[in-house]
Amino acid sequence: MHPDIPPSLAGIVPGEATPEGFAAAAGMDAERAARAMEWWLGMGIGSRPDGTYLYEPGERLEAGIKLLEAGLDVGTVAPHLHWRDFEGLAGRILESEGYEVAFNHIMTGPRMEIDVVGIRLDVAILADCKHWRRSTSVSGAAARQEARARRWSRLHGMASVPVVVTLLEGPLSAGRVPVVPVRKLRSFAAEVFGNVEELAVTPEGRRGRGPNTRS
Repeated sequence: MHPDIPPSLAGIVPGEATPEGFAAAAGMDAERAARAMEWWLGMGIGSRPDGTYLYEPGERLEAGIKLLEAGLDVGTVAPHLHWRDFEGLAGRILESEGYEVAFNHIMTGPRMEIDVVGIRLDVAILADCKHWRRSTSVSGAAARQEARARRWSRLHGMASVPVVVTLLEGPLSAGRVPVVPVRKLRSFAAEVFGNVEELAVTPEGRRGRGPNTRS
């Protein structure tokens, strides 16, 4: 695969597109952008009615998934996605592991928002998706996500696992809240049930398996 293809994801913006506009968004010259646009068109991304390129909402995420399916590492693809695309990618990974997924769940009084909720076997993974390039805010984000999880579990009567999903690699310290690189989210979601006793917040606000959680 040509090295221009992963960064060209940034050029896939909903609406009509020209090589010049695509190039500006993707950080490449117009000639390279035109080649990338043609490549994506051949992959089923975008259309060209009446000679004008057109991208639909969600096609950038679809394009990113195509690259993953072609064998590229998540860490290569994710940096070129918008933060909303990043949430969508995390949700698609959870769906692939059998979770029922909802996005941007809002709780009021006070207002709290959870980026991605994935539920399977009466356990919810509550993901805060951080499109960080540095780890300076990890501990604060983890503490806020644990507070959201405690409240979510009380409201829904279900054990939850708060997690911060990030592009960053390497061990990150965040207390008892897992900080998971997005490329490892699939394995985390598949293996979380073996660690529910340690990771989950119960409806009573404690750590450990909730009363209605099945193995």
